[in-house]
Amino acid sequence: MPLSRNVRCYALLKTHTDVWALFEACKEAGVEARIAPTPRQADTHASCGTSLLVPCDTSDAVLALASERGIATNGVVRVQNAIDPARDRYC
Repeated sequence: MPLSRNVRCYALLKTHTDVWALFEACKEAGVEARIAPTPRQADTHASCGTSLLVPCDTSDAVLALASERGIATNGVVRVQNAIDPARDRYC
């Protein structure tokens, strides 16, 4: 399922190396994932500032994949989408 426009789920990890490792594992498993900056609302949970943006309905599979690969996570956080698609439009 594609990423939702209203609620986003971010897998939080301790290091950017872990983010890349989990991204590669998701890619190999066919799970949709994107590397993204950690949103401010969730930044208290992660230390590296980089997270993995995943569809909310696959968050359990992503956590299971991380556990299977020995990648430590700080869980998955659901965040209301704050991106304004009309930003930077002046006309």
